[in-house]
Amino acid sequence: MNRGRALGPGALRKRGKVWVLDWTSADGRRLRKVLGGDRRTAERIRAELIRARDLELAGMGAEGGQEKLLAELLEEYLPDLQARVTPTHFRNVEQRLRHVVEGLGEKRVGDLRPMDAVRVRSEATAAGASNRTANLLIDRLRAMLRWAEENELIGVNPIRRLKRLPETRDHQKYRRRALTEEEIARLLAASEADDAECAIRWQLGQVYGGGAKARPGSLRVPQTPFWTALLETGARYGELRQATWGDVDFDRGELLLRSENTKSRKQRAIPLRPETIEALRRLRALHQRVYGRLATVADPICLSPDGRPWGRYTTNCIRILRRVVERAGLAWIDQRGEKLDVHALRHTATTRLLRNGAGLARTQRVIGHSDPKLTAAVYGHLEADDLRDAVEALPPLRAAHTNTAAS
Repeated sequence: MNRGRALGPGALRKRGKVWVLDWTSADGRRLRKVLGGDRRTAERIRAELIRARDLELAGMGAEGGQEKLLAELLEEYLPDLQARVTPTHFRNVEQRLRHVVEGLGEKRVGDLRPMDAVRVRSEATAAGASNRTANLLIDRLRAMLRWAEENELIGVNPIRRLKRLPETRDHQKYRRRALTEEEIARLLAASEADDAECAIRWQLGQVYGGGAKARPGSLRVPQTPFWTALLETGARYGELRQATWGDVDFDRGELLLRSENTKSRKQRAIPLRPETIEALRRLRALHQRVYGRLATVADPICLSPDGRPWGRYTTNCIRILRRVVERAGLAWIDQRGEKLDVHALRHTATTRLLRNGAGLARTQRVIGHSDPKLTAAVYGHLEADDLRDAVEALPPLRAAHTNTAAS
């Protein structure tokens, strides 16, 4: 490397209809780059390239990175991110980041201001997004910039101090609600009735509820075990749909959620009650009849009514659950604006654990949160009736006063 003398601005020449730059990089390599057909643009790009090289030679490469376009930084960040997270998480992050970077335009890191991020966030909420969704947009951008700062690609993250929007229950667009024990019983009874009715229609080759086309004499996979498993385990839809029979330990009574399928990329084992294990044995036997062969360790536990693995998107799943909810006489969205959807079953499972004295630490481990505070803030749907036993266990106030006066 030629550190003893300046490397010069390079040679900018027109070749055909485009301008081409030949220059020496900071590590001494001879490089050539096409800079476009407009000379003024080519000269500007050359000045930026040479400035970044000279800053790197002076040991100030991170500061030079402030001239980097956000779109360029994104293309460096995504390959590293993809190697560290699940495919589903990567797709979600990539989609949000590309949306944000595109919305910011041809913005350079050094030109980015907190108010630019605020504008993107405000546009999202004005379009109907919740505070949480709007925060996620900026969180992804902030994470990319933090990664670049930690890897000395840029000098400073310009939005590192931007505060997030509040995400309390009052600021949620859709709040999930937890079912009571009586509502759980009604829901499962309605689901069993729906499965029985659909099974008859299925065998007759009729189509029910806009779902898949049934073949006469074929078996329909009941969905009650799916709702039951969500209520019992507190697993996310995406975690449970990817679980296979190889993840069920029938002897130990456990369901293993593998790290590649969990949101946190951490493996966790969920204990299962004996009746749940027996229900899974019956479900596996039914799957074997649907397949016409033995179920393997790679076959999914949860199948759609037509015997296929549930997909990433939950449209058909929601359609079935909504039909069951209505059949049970429950409100899909109640008077308080609280929603009863697939994810609400996870809320219900978590709240049941808290209702029955599992405690925050153990509940957090079952459902896979990184912090019990998140469990308490988001999933603790404890109503007045749930707290009644604790209140009634206190001694009467008048009795306490009488005992004090007597002493």
